[in-house]
Amino acid sequence: METTRDLDRVVWSKLAANCAINALTALTGRTNGELLEDEAALGTLREAAREVGAVAAARGTPLGEDAAAIAEDVARATARNHSSMKQDLERGTPTEIDFLNGAVVEAGRRLSVPTPVNERLWRGVREREGRPVPTDPTEAA
Repeated sequence: METTRDLDRVVWSKLAANCAINALTALTGRTNGELLEDEAALGTLREAAREVGAVAAARGTPLGEDAAAIAEDVARATARNHSSMKQDLERGTPTEIDFLNGAVVEAGRRLSVPTPVNERLWRGVREREGRPVPTDPTEAA
């Protein structure tokens, strides 16, 4: 078992991977690993993760490595997985999109860090869920 005193960095690294992978698999219907095989999906994955890394850095929690590399490593390690968000969307149950990509968008706005890819993913999943898409993610929760 590994322990760390840098919990914020670990949490934000996990958030970078989850934001980059989960919404994208939900919207495309792909497994985690299939995202790495498509140039457009991979580009979106990288951009979403890097936005999370930028928000983390702006709040004083630099990840210490490229957020895109973190997300790609997780997608590769879990290549056969169907994300929980993809499964929720398929079942018609609410997803955690507001607490992942929506939270990053909201934090980005507070810190003046642009998060257009995370916002697009947040809006896309909410639309697929059939839920209203508020102007501000803080209105969503």
